[in-house]
Amino acid sequence: MELLGQGFTWLDTGTHESLVDATNFVKTIEQHQHRKIACLEEIGYLNGWISKDEVLKVYEVLKKNQYGQYLKDVLDGKYQPNICTKKKKMREKKKMMTIIVTGGAGFIGSNFVFHMLTSTRITALCA
Repeated sequence: MELLGQGFTWLDTGTHESLVDATNFVKTIEQHQHRKIACLEEIGYLNGWISKDEVLKVYEVLKKNQYGQYLKDVLDGKYQPNICTKKKKMREKKKMMTIIVTGGAGFIGSNFVFHMLTSTRITALCA
């Protein structure tokens, strides 16, 4: 297991008030950093999981809105791979995989995490 370090934030959204807090937090981060949080196409493209052509297909559908313009910026190289991408490349050298498990504190989740850690070459992050 790993502790989530600097740059990670856990947002509990179990109540209406905490959901609003999380929404405001995400909005503030995206506005100030000019980056999208959890843009799946960006993550996949920068990690080499999807091709430029696949991102272009999504961009063509969304090019008239803000998200589509963000994808265009990603394709134009405005955003470089972040620290997570660098860590991933280091793990590839070690041939290890990291998975994020939500609900890992419960009975089923904790047994799943224990099994994965003891029988595979996987590092688990419990959230």
